[in-house]
Amino acid sequence: MPGISAAGEAGQARPLAGGTHVTELDQVKVFVGLDNSEPKLRELFTKLQAKHGTVLVVVDQPASIGALPLAVARDAGCRVA
Repeated sequence: MPGISAAGEAGQARPLAGGTHVTELDQVKVFVGLDNSEPKLRELFTKLQAKHGTVLVVVDQPASIGALPLAVARDAGCRVA
């Protein structure tokens, strides 16, 4: 299986925030679509960390609708890209 980059494109992986590389899709245990308020995001990230350990939050619009999930994820100790 080819590696994926921070943008989710097939090919060579590149470093994500925090120096993490995702090189194989089978390294990702959970994929989640987000459309929630801050308290719901915080609850979701906390539950995912408790169950799966390291959580990587990736958004494609970090300067608009993706800003809140990224801010909450960072505050909750998640990795972001």
